[in-house]
Amino acid sequence: VMRVRDHEEPALEILRRRGIPVVVMEGEAPPGAASLLIDDRKATAALIRHLVDLGHERIATITLPRSAHHETSVLTRADYEENAWTPTTNRLAAFDDVGVEPCVIVEARASMVEEGIAAGHLALSHECRPTAIVCQSDLLAGGAILAARELDLSVPHDVSITGFDGLDLPWIAPLEITTQVQDGTVKGHTMAAEVKALLAGETPGPVTLPLEFRAGNTTAKVRGR
Repeated sequence: VMRVRDHEEPALEILRRRGIPVVVMEGEAPPGAASLLIDDRKATAALIRHLVDLGHERIATITLPRSAHHETSVLTRADYEENAWTPTTNRLAAFDDVGVEPCVIVEARASMVEEGIAAGHLALSHECRPTAIVCQSDLLAGGAILAARELDLSVPHDVSITGFDGLDLPWIAPLEITTQVQDGTVKGHTMAAEVKALLAGETPGPVTLPLEFRAGNTTAKVRGR
């Protein structure tokens, strides 16, 4: 089982030549491989609409890394256009679906709390002064929450923050992140079933798993609304 961020991942070709069955998670599967997808674009769009419904107009986003070779930094949409389909670009495209342009885009070096803190400082210190941040993982969202606290900003009263994944982060209590929840157990069983099918000589089609919107207390109406 592989999580692929680049459809030209060289390991895929090596495995194909060796005849090793492959299940690609959240990425484009080459011929002969099975794939497990989540509708992350639609799920991210739901998070953005949730913020818009709360009156937010200046919405920032903290993205997953495009690759392992980028530092946490502010980027533009053009920086992503040269990349193949990835969860990062897919979730960024959700802004187009809602008709919202992110007021600032920060790419995190990794989906880690420390990088979420660094990215949160960059987003919250940006001249556009976002009132909300859409983070592409709960770990990044947790880091952004800590960054807000370091800047003496209240979540959700000064800034609303959303995540993605549905992780339990007790260290941000009493906050619970507004997020999209992935069922890890179902995901594991589904991947196992695809592996069994490949070993049996079958060619399973792509499977898309649903996500569940979970409203926490890290989002609220814009002050004055």
